[in-house]
Parts: sequence; C-alpha cells; structure tokens
Amino acid sequence: EAPTINCSNLDAVETRSTDPGVCTFTMPGTGFNPAGFGDNCPGATLSNDYNGMSTLMGATFPKGSTLVTWTVTDAEGHPTSCSFTVEVEDNEAPTINCSNLDAVETRSTDPGVCTFTMPGTGFNPAGFGDNCPGATLSNDYNGMSTLMGATFPKGSTLVTWTVTDAEGHPTSCSFTVEVEDNEAPTINCSNLDAVETRST
Repeated sequence: EAPTINCSNLDAVETRSTDPGVCTFTMPGTGFNPAGFGDNCPGATLSNDYNGMSTLMGATFPKGSTLVTWTVTDAEGHPTSCSFTVEVEDNEAPTINCSNLDAVETRSTDPGVCTFTMPGTGFNPAGFGDNCPGATLSNDYNGMSTLMGATFPKGSTLVTWTVTDAEGHPTSCSFTVEVEDNEAPTINCSNLDAVETRST
C-alpha cells in the first residue's frame, strides 16, 4: 500500500515578498511543510527536492518561481508525492541618496557665455541601490545617468533623479540648478583716445 501525504494546506502557488534588503525569501516557519503524511506500516519518511530535508523551515528561496516536490516514502520504497510553487516577488522600492545635493544648487554662468556647464559629478546622487540586481539611474534633464557635462541656462532648472528597479518600482529626488549671471558686461573704447582733441 502506498503511503499518504496531505498537502491540502499548500496552495498551488505560494506567493511571498522578498525579505527586507535582500533578493530572497527565507521561510520563517513550517507553513511550506505538508499538513501530514503516513503509511499503514511504520518507517515512512518525508523529504523534499529543494533542500533534501523533512522541513522547509529556514529554507531560502530566490526571487522568481521555484517548484518544490514533497515525497513520502514508505519502508518498502513506495513513494507518494505532491508539488507546489514558491513565487517570490520583489515589492521593495529602490533607494536613492541625494543628501549631497542642496535643494538649490547655485552656480555662475561660465565666462563669456550665458550658461553653466557642470564640469564633474557634483550634481549626481551620492548613491543608489536596490535589494535585487538591475536598478538603473536616470534624470529628466538629459535622460542620462550623469549630469557631468550637462549645460544649464541662466535661471532655474528643476532636475529630478529617478532610480528604477528591475520590477519597475521608482524612487526619486529633486533639486534646482540656479544659474546666475555674475559677469560684468564689456565695453570697447579702444577707438577713443584718453583725450580727444578737436579744433573749433
């Protein structure tokens, strides 16, 4: 007689979110174990094909779908199985660190022009990240992952940085680039002598 296994407590797909700060889910209890198993004779054993043990408590699952099969085997080697899928989703928003950026970043126009060109990475966020790989950074001014080399006109320009993770979750921060014209105007008096003498 084949052994019995009771997996009525397990949904066909058991969905969980990744644990905070990591791209995996660790099962905290026995909720992924069968409700019970047995046989008409002593000696039946239970195991699964994910960690090879009789429990999934403490098992860590990666983001995505993992098919798990539970098998009870009696003393004569007769098996009975049931399967379910662990679906781990990343619902954690990415992070962005704009603490290096003032609410208003004020610069003067470059010499001889009415614009300011950012010479380095000082307008970039200090950092960004996500619990899972694949996060990307961009801004709405030049559409790139850096503002190095970006040219700003005189006046106020609002810039928003956005980090987007692989699941499409966004996190943003904004600041304003204020470009002031502090350059004095020029006048060319080279055509005039210090003293212009005329006769009556």
